[in-house]
Amino acid sequence: MLKREVRALSRVRHVNVVALLGCFLGVPLIYIYPAAIHLKLVPKSRWKALDRVVVVCGFFVSAFCTFVTIKTWHG
Repeated sequence: MLKREVRALSRVRHVNVVALLGCFLGVPLIYIYPAAIHLKLVPKSRWKALDRVVVVCGFFVSAFCTFVTIKTWHG
């Protein structure tokens, strides 16, 4: 019986840790880094404004995901 409770608690913590890692690593990898690298590599691009918008939105999405993960942390 105790083993089941320990397993259930460890699963919840693992899910939260994975969600937090996704907020810190996944969102920047998908949204922030490509647009920032494009800004750096092609400084005179016609997509410069869109790249900046994507970077800013990526930071907001990352912050929002982090907030939701911490707010719904169980245990």
